[in-house]
Amino acid sequence: FTEFLPKGIPTIQVDIEPANLGKRMGVELSIVSTVEKFLSSVKPEEKHDKYYLKLQDAKREWLSELEQREKAMETPIPPQALVRKICEELPPEAILVCDVGLVTLWCAQNLRLRRPYAFYTSSWLGTMGCGVAGALGVSFASDKPVIALVGDGGFSMTMMEMLTAVKYSRPIKVVVFNNSKLGLIKIEQELMGYQEYGTELHNPDFAKLAESMGALGIRLEDISKMGEAIRELIEADRPAVLDAVINPNEVPASPL
Repeated sequence: FTEFLPKGIPTIQVDIEPANLGKRMGVELSIVSTVEKFLSSVKPEEKHDKYYLKLQDAKREWLSELEQREKAMETPIPPQALVRKICEELPPEAILVCDVGLVTLWCAQNLRLRRPYAFYTSSWLGTMGCGVAGALGVSFASDKPVIALVGDGGFSMTMMEMLTAVKYSRPIKVVVFNNSKLGLIKIEQELMGYQEYGTELHNPDFAKLAESMGALGIRLEDISKMGEAIRELIEADRPAVLDAVINPNEVPASPL
């Protein structure tokens, strides 16, 4: 664990075994004690809330910046606006499963969750393509509505699992953020000073593909139809896919 500690930071080690003190690394202060006794003897530092209040102001500014794109009524559809509208239309008991890729960042920045344990993602474990399979797993474990938010790259890796959803009558809903590219790879290439290379995707019509599997397929290209399309998706009584064509040039906002 020592590799995860900041370099040069003063270290106190508390252990009931004297032989363990300083065994793995040098420490400034060694204390033979139980953790319970040690913590009960430590005087709590006086709490100050000035820094917290400063962060609250920064949070308000950050959310205001995010909302500018969330409320944009443009075509191609801003992915931020798509995430916001999904949040507005979701049933309160719904569970979201997010795939890996640029869609992870849109969810991290623009999702507004209403309750705990309503969102699942692989995140930086990097298991791209996990969204549909994850939604299937949740649907078997819960009778709540389940919606997978996936990029077109991730969906292409496991889209055949819609056949599994149809076979076992699992009414999962899938929203495909379709920008016809591996968006996060494109951004990483450009941040490293390289030209975009090998990120373009030649996608099928995901809505028609879903229909061919026995699921409901919906194609969304016009932002004025966004609310209607999302409601149709959520209200479907069978597996369904919303193929949402989004702006391929959108970049997540940076808080730095």
